Formats: sequence, C-alpha cells, structure tokens
Amino acid sequence: MKFKEYIKKYNKYVDSEDKKIYIGNINVEYKNIDSLQGVPKEILGDLNFSANLLNSLEYSPTKVIGNFYVSRNQLTSLKYCPSQTDDFSCSKNQLTSLKNSPLIVNGSFDCGYNNLTSLIGCTKKIKKSFYCNNNNLKTLEGGPEKVGGFFNCANNKLETLKGSPKEIKNYFNCIFNNLKSLEGSPEKIGTHFNCRNNNLITLKGVCKKINGNFYCNNNFLTSLEYCPKEIKGILNCKSNNIKNIKEQIIKNRIKATEYHTDEGDFLFDEIKEEYEKYGEYLLKKQKQEEQILKDKILLKEKQIIKENKIKINKINDYGLSI
Repeated sequence: MKFKEYIKKYNKYVDSEDKKIYIGNINVEYKNIDSLQGVPKEILGDLNFSANLLNSLEYSPTKVIGNFYVSRNQLTSLKYCPSQTDDFSCSKNQLTSLKNSPLIVNGSFDCGYNNLTSLIGCTKKIKKSFYCNNNNLKTLEGGPEKVGGFFNCANNKLETLKGSPKEIKNYFNCIFNNLKSLEGSPEKIGTHFNCRNNNLITLKGVCKKINGNFYCNNNFLTSLEYCPKEIKGILNCKSNNIKNIKEQIIKNRIKATEYHTDEGDFLFDEIKEEYEKYGEYLLKKQKQEEQILKDKILLKEKQIIKENKIKINKINDYGLSI
C-alpha cells in the first residue's frame, strides 16, 4: 500500500497530502506501507515508517526537521534519503552500503542489524550517538569522523579499529569482534571503553586515560602492558591468561577505583601502599639514571675539551695540525 492510499483509506494525515511542507509528526508503523508516494517534500516534525514493507526510499522528503525512522523494512539502499534529519534509524533492513546517507544528522544515527561490510558513504558528523553493531564490518574506515555520544560497533567482524573517530564523547563499545590489538582506537573516551570478548593478545593502542570503566575481560591477554594508566571507574580483566595481576597493576602504574580480576576483586585502597612505594622506587631509579646520563655527558664534554687542547698545543709546536 502506498502512503497516498493509506491517507484515503484511513482518513489520516489528509492535511499532508500534496503539501510541500507539513508541520507535525507522521507515525505509520506496522501498516504494510510499500511506497512513500504522497509524503510531503519537507516535514517539520518526526516521520516514522518503521516495520513496513518499504524496499525503496523513493518519494522521501528532502528534509526532515525532526526524526526519520525507517527501521525494520526491506531496504537495500539509502537512495532518495533526506539530506537532513535529527535522529536517523535505518536499522534491521538489508542494507549493504551507507551510500546516500543524510548529509546532516543532528541526533543519533542507527544502521545496526544490516548486512554492511563498509561504512563508506556514512554521515561524517553525528551530533549524538552512532550504532553500526550487528553487521559484517571488518573495518571502521569511512565511518563518522565526529560522534557526540555513544559509539557502538559490537558484534561485527572487526580486525582493526582503524577508522574510529579520534574522540568519543560517551561510551565506546567494540565487544564480540576479532580484534587482536586496540591500535586505531579513539584517543579520547568520554566514559566507558568495552573491548571484552575479542581475540586480544595486547592492549597496545588504547588511550592512557578512561573517564569511566575499562572492560578487557574474556580475551587472550597475558600482560597488562599498554593498559590505560588512569581509569576513573572499574578495570575488569577477568577471563584472560594474566598471572600475578596485582604485581602487574602496580608495575604498569594502573590506577583504577576498583579491580575485577581472576585473582579476586579489590579496591585501589587495598594496594595503595605498595603502589606508592613502587612509585617512589621508580622515581628514585629515574633520578639515578638521569644523573648517570648527566655524568656521561659531562665526561664526554671533558674529553672533547682535552682533545681540543692537545690539538691546539700541536699547532703551536709545529705550526700545523698533524
């Protein structure tokens, strides 16, 4: 059924028919709509056509000053998509590409539960959250460059995080992928970082500071080297192959409020004394190494001065350098 036919049959949204601009929300879920023919060209409100039979976005409005929802349809392409929306959801379709995505998304972008193998064509700046979970992605290349909220790329086939935005304002979720390292991950995370249930053998690439919890449990880690040094919440490293966990935490200078490990859960206060004592040892060692380096430089300078004096004396004795 076309939207135009739906209007006549149910006598709904009749004031929208053949209008260029419609003010108000249009909510048409579960109505077996297979065509957007009859939808106004511009909508100042929300447009919801989720859970219908759409296989094309032809006749979409060019602009939606509100949210645009077309999830749970049969779409294979975003051709004819509006150029601007607030929230945009095309999840649970049959999309293989994000080509023709909106140019401007002033809310969140949800393209989860499709058949995507690439993010090329995606909107570059998303003011709120981005969801590309439950697809067939092996890379995040081509994805958004700026995300103002949550970034969810869980349940894909990611082998690398290259292509991630440089900064995530909220939570970064990359669980259930095929990652072996965290190289390419965001440089700044607003709250939590969750990389559990991957194939991680190293934490190399992760940012040094996490403003929430850091979950790296259920991987193949043997070391906490490269772990963030400052974690404002919980460090969960359970179900790995890490031995002498407290010692590794102290030696790698990992400060969290709480630790969940295979050797038990404990608070920072329980290791604070050892942590600070080892810190003092490192500081002393650093100063000693700096002094040794200074002494070597000073010795080298003295040797150079001595050698120069010998050369000058030879010149004075013979009138030439030999």
